[in-house]
Amino acid sequence: MNKGEIKKFGIDQNNFNDAARLQDFNKGQIYTKGFEYQTEANTTNEFPIQLGGKARKLWGVTFFVEPNNVQDTDIVSLNINSEQLINNVIWWAYNPQGAVGNIFKDSQFFALPRNLSGADDTQLVWKSLNAHKIYVVFYLSDK
Repeated sequence: MNKGEIKKFGIDQNNFNDAARLQDFNKGQIYTKGFEYQTEANTTNEFPIQLGGKARKLWGVTFFVEPNNVQDTDIVSLNINSEQLINNVIWWAYNPQGAVGNIFKDSQFFALPRNLSGADDTQLVWKSLNAHKIYVVFYLSDK
């Protein structure tokens, strides 16, 4: 977090004990929530996701698979509240390593900023070539 983001919440060394400002600052922090699923081979797998009642903002997402399946051209779709955020894209597009081994830095993710209500209907659809585990990480905040 840089100085400008801290100032946005009105937090500095002179008022860090102000409970209301500190709570506002904490609600704006990005946190992760991860899910693990098992896919079936040559199947369109549908997974409902519970992001939790306190999440008010989706910042982004990343997908991972097991090392033996990184070359699989599985197709992913993501819907939140009937809005199609990802529509039939090879999962590599939302993986920090991509198809060719690119690595990105801590706190980087694939941005899909959306407001959430806390009672969001989230659905992940994964068309897999082989049976394997998949991992999805959502980047969220309470504000």
